[in-house]
Amino acid sequence: HEAILKEQDQAKAAQLRAESSIADYFFTSACAIGEDGSIVVADATGNRVAGVAAAKNVVIVVGSQKIVPSAAEAQERAYQYVVCAMH
Repeated sequence: HEAILKEQDQAKAAQLRAESSIADYFFTSACAIGEDGSIVVADATGNRVAGVAAAKNVVIVVGSQKIVPSAAEAQERAYQYVVCAMH
């Protein structure tokens, strides 16, 4: 953080900011995983979604209760257990 703030070259500072926000590994969970290979990730703040999108390697750990037959059921599970819980 200190190096970014001290950097006078704006392009280099931007590069340092980008590099500091990308993890080599990101460990997370998912709302649901479909047996068809679909993975549904959602959260209230965007931290989980951003980590999944930006990391070089993503490790997703889930319990068997989160495995459902299809992508549609994965989306429904996410809605029931995540979206409804946020309200």
